[in-house]
Amino acid sequence: MRTPCADCAYRPGSPEREALGAQLPENEPFFCHQGLPISATGAYTPVATFRGLPLGAMVCAGWWAAQTGEPLPGKPYRDVPVTANHVEALWGHTPHILTEPAAEATTPRTEG
Repeated sequence: MRTPCADCAYRPGSPEREALGAQLPENEPFFCHQGLPISATGAYTPVATFRGLPLGAMVCAGWWAAQTGEPLPGKPYRDVPVTANHVEALWGHTPHILTEPAAEATTPRTEG
């Protein structure tokens, strides 16, 4: 990633930073979770790895900034919803795109 995402582990207030870096690697690359599939347990899991590196994953922009001496992200961490239930819990309502009429509008019609 070129810039840290909204829920980057290196943003102030992130769960990883609040744990005083307990989950952030020091001597190895840290990869961005954007684009990685989510497992049944809610963990971001790469589709495949090669020699311990996740294939198709990008190096985290926040980690890169920390390693190269660039300024770390200044904007605070923002929890990004992942599931429909998570969206409702954070935003207080179901987005229009997740409502039934919107789902029906995207269903292809078959003529018989």
